[in-house]
Amino acid sequence: MVNNLDAALPHRGLSQADVLYEVAVEGGITRMMAVFADIDAIPQVGPVRSARHYYTDLAAPYNAVYVHFGGSAPGKAAIQNRGIDNVDGLIYGTTAFTKDSWRAQNRGVEHSYFIDGASIRSVAEKRGYSLEGAASAPLPISLTRVEPAQKCGGVYVKFSGYTNSEFLYDPETGLYEKLRDGEPHIDENNGETLRFANVLVLVTSITSYDGGDLREVALGQGGGYLFTGGGYEKITWSKGGYQNQFSFARQDGTAVSGNVGPTFIAIIDRSVESSMQLR
Repeated sequence: MVNNLDAALPHRGLSQADVLYEVAVEGGITRMMAVFADIDAIPQVGPVRSARHYYTDLAAPYNAVYVHFGGSAPGKAAIQNRGIDNVDGLIYGTTAFTKDSWRAQNRGVEHSYFIDGASIRSVAEKRGYSLEGAASAPLPISLTRVEPAQKCGGVYVKFSGYTNSEFLYDPETGLYEKLRDGEPHIDENNGETLRFANVLVLVTSITSYDGGDLREVALGQGGGYLFTGGGYEKITWSKGGYQNQFSFARQDGTAVSGNVGPTFIAIIDRSVESSMQLR
């Protein structure tokens, strides 16, 4: 779980994630979840922040070790009730996480904790978590180049009045460069802009959780868009229970697939779908 407030910038490690999610949390801000296929290839990542219950719905199908720093009451309850293997910074602190003292003093302690794969492995082994077994991917990947018929140079995605993301296609690399609020989204570890082979924008209902400030994200089914190979197509998606991975199809029901490379998944409320702009 990665903090996405302005004070959290620049992020570390996100350019090496295999899948990156961005979803709104309370107050119009977003939080991100970075998924890595190989625990031993995880660089220093963060700043790590707290769990929300619907992010466990996104993490569970990977059979993943869920790394967070505390969480909302329903988030912590979901981790416990669902038996999700996790590494919590409130428990392990600097025994597993690295605290950046400059960030703590100048940005706030909540923006200062990072972790890497070796530290996650160490905690997992101490707690007896299995690091074996298969994980299902959200988007089937084609080894043959996928180029949707409807061409466009990218997409602007608004999450709220506070934040947005934009993805611009580079024909030379076949990847989409990510902008955050109009500026290149940079990984501090290597100075690189985040790039993705596939960008999914999933439209659903994001409402108040139990009448408070927390959010509830409907993850049953809905519509959306797949951007890949310099084009896009409208899709449908379904998920169902928290154990289930997303499945995607064209509007006629035929299977959809993406290109080789990292995938970005944005989940937005239907009220901001009209603000999405093709480039």
